[in-house]
Amino acid sequence: MLIKKTVSVLKSNKFRALLLLVMLSVSVISRAHMPSSQSANIMSAEIRKDDNLVFSINTFQQNRERIDAILDTWASGTRIVISDCLDSEQHQAVTRLSEIPCAEYPPIRSWTENLKRLGRHDADWYFKVDDDTYVDVENLRLLITELERSGYTSDKIIFIGHFAFGRDYERASLGLGGSPYPLGGTGILMSNRTLQLLVTVVDVCMFEYSESMHSDTQLARCFYKIRPDYAAEEQLLITRFSKYFKPYYPAKAVVDVRPYSDSTVPERLDNGVRDKISLHSIKSPKLMQLVHSQIQRLRIMNQNRRSRE
Repeated sequence: MLIKKTVSVLKSNKFRALLLLVMLSVSVISRAHMPSSQSANIMSAEIRKDDNLVFSINTFQQNRERIDAILDTWASGTRIVISDCLDSEQHQAVTRLSEIPCAEYPPIRSWTENLKRLGRHDADWYFKVDDDTYVDVENLRLLITELERSGYTSDKIIFIGHFAFGRDYERASLGLGGSPYPLGGTGILMSNRTLQLLVTVVDVCMFEYSESMHSDTQLARCFYKIRPDYAAEEQLLITRFSKYFKPYYPAKAVVDVRPYSDSTVPERLDNGVRDKISLHSIKSPKLMQLVHSQIQRLRIMNQNRRSRE
């Protein structure tokens, strides 16, 4: 009789519900006591640590208002290394580069010192950019996530930007043997491995003579020193991501292809900038603020649209 009653209780719906509740409670308790390393692995596919990226900018006294605009807009809350020339007034956010005159052009010496200073900061990725460029930091982080998921991790030699071959008339005199190089204006993304190798050679290769010397082409010469086959072996990588760096964003579609300036401020940015990482060149601090607010507005509009779909 006792056995029959026990079987009857086990078959009852109330008992099944109670058993399910107990099992769920045990599951929740187990997850709450999961080792921290295991919990981190669950989230790692979606979350990147905020300090995995450091930015770098060279500037000088004439462009101080640009730096203020950058720090108030896209660079707010980021890790950033800003280097200045010797004979300019000190800015609270700027590190002085000793013995580098403001009149230096191309800024090869200041780039060299800035890169070495950047290499002292521990990070997975580094982004070298000009002081007249707007950077969409969220899009840049999405690009880094895509790179890492594709196997292009920071312990590999990675060098990404808007690759070009130079002007036709000086292409043969750049010292690059016809290889493309990432334009400095739109920004250059480097892995940790790349920068650590670069800082061991920049004191020599940045100053190797060529008939046409630019800071970004000299940096590319250094890069090809540490990985000569990059242009040939990583052609797919170069072409895949170059489109995200905008060297000259037209203010009025194809009618006006000049870079942004005070005289060509558009009333509204179009959706063509949504997937861009950088916009160059934005020389007006006022325009930097305008571009930032419009890009943020576009992002909110797109998020709202997706939530309704």
